[in-house]
Amino acid sequence: MSRGSTLVLVAVLLAGCGDSKKPPATWPDGILNPDGAVFLDIGLVDLGAPPDLGGDTDGPKIKVLTPAPNQIVVGNVLKLSAEITDPDGVNDQSVTATLSGRTPTTMSSTATPNTYEALLDISTIGDKGRVVVEARDLLNKRSALFVDFERDPGPRIQFLSPAEDSRHKGSVSVQVLVSDPRGITSFDLRIGSVKIAVTQQAGGDAKKQIWVGTIKFDDKIFSPALSGSQVLTATADNTNKAKTTASRKFVVDNEGPAITISSQVAGQLIGGVITISASITDAAGVLPSSVRAVIGNNLDTRTVELKASASSPDLYSGGFDTRTLTQYDLWPVISVRASDKLGNEGHQDIQVGLDNGQPIVELDPPTSFYHVRKGKDDKLECSKPFDPVGPEAANDLEAVPQITMLRARVEDQGNHVLSAPWVPISLVNKSTVWLYVLDDTAKALVVDKDGDGFCDDVNPEVVPIGSKPLPGEAVAVAMTPIPPAGSADFAGDPGGGVPLHPACDGWGTETKPPNPLCYSTYATAMTFYTASKSEPAIYGIPPVVPTSTYQCLGLPFDFKANSFTEGWVCVAVVADDNLTNRGVSPPLRLWYDQKLGKIGPLPGSAGTPPVCTGTLDKTTGKVDSSKPCKVRNPRATSLCDTSVEFRQMYCKMEGLKID
Repeated sequence: MSRGSTLVLVAVLLAGCGDSKKPPATWPDGILNPDGAVFLDIGLVDLGAPPDLGGDTDGPKIKVLTPAPNQIVVGNVLKLSAEITDPDGVNDQSVTATLSGRTPTTMSSTATPNTYEALLDISTIGDKGRVVVEARDLLNKRSALFVDFERDPGPRIQFLSPAEDSRHKGSVSVQVLVSDPRGITSFDLRIGSVKIAVTQQAGGDAKKQIWVGTIKFDDKIFSPALSGSQVLTATADNTNKAKTTASRKFVVDNEGPAITISSQVAGQLIGGVITISASITDAAGVLPSSVRAVIGNNLDTRTVELKASASSPDLYSGGFDTRTLTQYDLWPVISVRASDKLGNEGHQDIQVGLDNGQPIVELDPPTSFYHVRKGKDDKLECSKPFDPVGPEAANDLEAVPQITMLRARVEDQGNHVLSAPWVPISLVNKSTVWLYVLDDTAKALVVDKDGDGFCDDVNPEVVPIGSKPLPGEAVAVAMTPIPPAGSADFAGDPGGGVPLHPACDGWGTETKPPNPLCYSTYATAMTFYTASKSEPAIYGIPPVVPTSTYQCLGLPFDFKANSFTEGWVCVAVVADDNLTNRGVSPPLRLWYDQKLGKIGPLPGSAGTPPVCTGTLDKTTGKVDSSKPCKVRNPRATSLCDTSVEFRQMYCKMEGLKID
């Protein structure tokens, strides 16, 4: 019976046995006999009748030495050896060996006379093969001879787990299916040179076996513990001593996701409501529910859940209100954390600066500002104290005429940390400094919007939204910075028991005071508020023309021209820093009298001053003017430290400025 007939018979027998025993889905393609044995379908070939090779009757004489006819060849390489002789001499270049359907391979002559050899790759041959040897003599006469052989490829090895290039943490389960119709005699599994302990699953036999085990990556047999890419190598032999080797790559993943914070950099100043964004990737997959940012190491109240972007899945973002941090925090850490789907956690941490202190905004600052300079023998000299907005600017609870000078001190301040050698600030956003004047004193001008009891903004009900104020609306004027200029008065002791600033060794030694900045003011100095001396601290009504005889400090406010009724008016200034922290001034309560020629004391007829403050009801969205808000003291905390070198000194409370 031919091989083809045998296959037909097997198929008929299987059909008669029913379909009660099907191979598992994970088994290799094969035939399952009723007794459960697996015989692999490895491409059986019926070579058919011997070919008619033709050739010359007096061509070279060919004798195949190996393999013998129908010899079983083990492995993937066939060593072919042939003896070829001819009285006319053999053409060595003509001696070839050809496997069925392949390209001819030139055989090489050996040290043994008349003997030729070739190594042929037979890894793709199923069970039977045929090789044809051809040769020509020096007269170009041809001869050919074929020999049939059987190939034993060895056991078939199939990894059921782990999957190729899969990633694992801690340990991995191993399942290997080994099968061979001739019978398996040995099986070995290794990582590198380390043998892995596996056991044969019950129910197998000599022809089909499943080996299982668990590899612990921190097992003592590995030194050091496994990490990164690994290769499992399985080896099996059959009864013909045919050996097969198969490998499976996997990754020991002990690393959490790679995280890059993209929204902030180390040392960056933050404040207000910020967005925290980070690029997060992991070959094992990021666990979305694990992605979070922790600020200041407070897991309870300062943890922000970060969500993946719909357009960029590796980008995660979330919002954080830095106002949940106190004004006594300065260098918090932003820690973005995430786990992969194996449970490995990664993180990136950066320390940032915090500025959630609102700017100092005052229309009536104290008159105890000093300038200090280094004099003789490196001793520090103090100027006479002065009013930083100028002596002619209106103060709280004064009677004012139609034309009145209104100036504000606006300085950004950082957080209050006495031990810090320096405090970062974002600086005043100059475009946000606005003056508001309201004569409807039944309404609040400044209000508490966030419910903490302190005034923090202008009443939205009185903010004008058109070009012409309506009754009950305030007049709003954008203010502009006045460039730092001039010098304080260092002409000796001011007398009157004025105290010397504790940072100074004595009063100034000039013989006469400096000149006013221009004819419209008595002020001799406009101050700054940064160590660089570049950021202006005083704002006026534009235009400010430093070279002008009368407009060097800006314009005054005209109550009559802006249709104010004589009597009480409320005045306030608001300003934001560059992180949107908003400062609001304590309101000025002024008595407007058009008949006055200059600023003076309140008349007896003025009565009780207005409160000018209220509270915004978050439920109704309305302002309750009967519930005044408290005004923050912008000088409640001092950053003055006289122990540092004087040019680094910056003191808000006492108004110390460095010349």
